[in-house]
Amino acid sequence: MKRFKRSTQPFKQTVFSNQAETRPVLEKEWYGVVELPDGKSRLYTYTAKQRSEAVVYFEEEARLNNGVLTVVSTFK
Repeated sequence: MKRFKRSTQPFKQTVFSNQAETRPVLEKEWYGVVELPDGKSRLYTYTAKQRSEAVVYFEEEARLNNGVLTVVSTFK
Protein backbone atom coordinates (compact mmCIF):
# COMPACT_ATOMS: atom_id res chain seq x y z
CA MET A 1 0.00 0.00 0.00
CA LYS A 2 1.35 3.39 -1.03
CA ARG A 3 1.48 6.19 1.53
CA PHE A 4 1.29 9.87 0.65
CA LYS A 5 3.45 12.46 2.31
CA ARG A 6 1.82 15.29 4.12
CA SER A 7 2.41 18.75 2.74
CA THR A 8 4.26 21.00 5.15
CA GLN A 9 3.75 24.20 3.15
CA PRO A 10 1.61 26.82 4.88
CA PHE A 11 -1.62 27.93 3.26
CA LYS A 12 -1.52 31.24 1.41
CA GLN A 13 -4.22 33.72 2.24
CA THR A 14 -5.86 35.55 -0.64
CA VAL A 15 -5.94 39.30 -0.09
CA PHE A 16 -8.47 41.38 -1.97
CA SER A 17 -8.05 45.09 -2.56
CA ASN A 18 -10.83 47.40 -1.47
CA GLN A 19 -10.71 49.39 -4.70
CA ALA A 20 -13.93 49.41 -6.62
CA GLU A 21 -13.83 47.84 -10.05
CA THR A 22 -14.46 50.14 -12.99
CA ARG A 23 -17.92 49.99 -14.45
CA PRO A 24 -18.37 49.40 -18.16
CA VAL A 25 -19.26 52.40 -20.27
CA LEU A 26 -22.82 51.88 -21.45
CA GLU A 27 -23.00 54.85 -23.78
CA LYS A 28 -21.51 54.56 -27.25
CA GLU A 29 -20.54 57.17 -29.80
CA TRP A 30 -22.75 56.67 -32.87
CA TYR A 31 -22.39 58.25 -36.29
CA GLY A 32 -24.86 58.65 -39.10
CA VAL A 33 -24.42 59.69 -42.72
CA VAL A 34 -27.19 61.79 -44.24
CA GLU A 35 -27.31 62.26 -48.02
CA LEU A 36 -28.67 65.63 -49.09
CA PRO A 37 -30.69 66.34 -52.27
CA ASP A 38 -27.76 68.20 -53.88
CA GLY A 39 -25.61 65.04 -53.79
CA LYS A 40 -23.53 65.98 -50.74
CA SER A 41 -23.31 63.96 -47.54
CA ARG A 42 -23.13 65.06 -43.92
CA LEU A 43 -21.68 63.12 -41.02
CA TYR A 44 -23.46 63.47 -37.65
CA THR A 45 -22.37 62.06 -34.29
CA TYR A 46 -24.50 61.27 -31.27
CA THR A 47 -23.85 59.63 -27.88
CA ALA A 48 -26.51 57.14 -26.77
CA LYS A 49 -26.94 53.84 -24.97
CA GLN A 50 -28.99 52.20 -27.71
CA ARG A 51 -28.85 52.26 -31.49
CA SER A 52 -32.57 53.04 -31.80
CA GLU A 53 -32.15 56.30 -29.88
CA ALA A 54 -29.36 57.38 -32.23
CA VAL A 55 -31.39 56.42 -35.32
CA VAL A 56 -34.27 58.63 -34.17
CA TYR A 57 -31.87 61.57 -33.83
CA PHE A 58 -30.27 60.98 -37.26
CA GLU A 59 -33.65 60.57 -38.98
CA GLU A 60 -34.78 63.88 -37.49
CA GLU A 61 -31.65 65.59 -38.82
CA ALA A 62 -32.26 64.03 -42.24
CA ARG A 63 -35.88 65.20 -42.25
CA LEU A 64 -34.91 68.77 -41.30
CA ASN A 65 -32.34 68.89 -44.13
CA ASN A 66 -34.58 67.16 -46.73
CA GLY A 67 -32.10 64.29 -46.87
CA VAL A 68 -32.02 60.53 -46.44
CA LEU A 69 -30.29 58.61 -43.67
CA THR A 70 -27.98 56.04 -45.28
CA VAL A 71 -25.55 54.68 -42.66
CA VAL A 72 -25.69 54.27 -38.87
CA SER A 73 -22.79 52.70 -37.01
CA THR A 74 -20.63 53.06 -33.92
CA PHE A 75 -17.02 54.08 -33.41
CA LYS A 76 -14.76 51.31 -32.14
